[in-house]
Amino acid sequence: MISGSADKTLREWDLNTNSQINSGEAHQDGLSCLKLEGNVLVSGATDAKIKIWDIRTWRCVSVIGKESSKSVFCLALLNNSLMSGSPDSAIKEWDLRMLTNEGNEDKVVRSYEGHTKSVFGVQFDGQKVVSCSGDSTIKIWNRDTG
Repeated sequence: MISGSADKTLREWDLNTNSQINSGEAHQDGLSCLKLEGNVLVSGATDAKIKIWDIRTWRCVSVIGKESSKSVFCLALLNNSLMSGSPDSAIKEWDLRMLTNEGNEDKVVRSYEGHTKSVFGVQFDGQKVVSCSGDSTIKIWNRDTG
């Protein structure tokens, strides 16, 4: 199991022995969300960064975000697609195959806009995106048309 916390760290746990296997500082501020698929771990934090990790090596392989951006509240990961929600009320989608080590802010594949307050949850499949927001709405989006 992998956990992230307000102390800026990622931790890997052995559930059979209830012991910590690995840990390290992951962000400059507290972690707010994690998604794991295969050997890819994605972390989001209140430092406005999204980091993509290879858990086989515990190395950060890519970073999305700027210092002046907003916190990351939620993440969704499916195959090579990543979505995030944040206080700016938008949902952003990236293709992990297009990301480099740094400077990925402009590599957004698609933005889903329509909420008027922070996005706190997002999930998706091949066709639909479902999001919930502080504006008291749940929206269902067509993934092809936004």
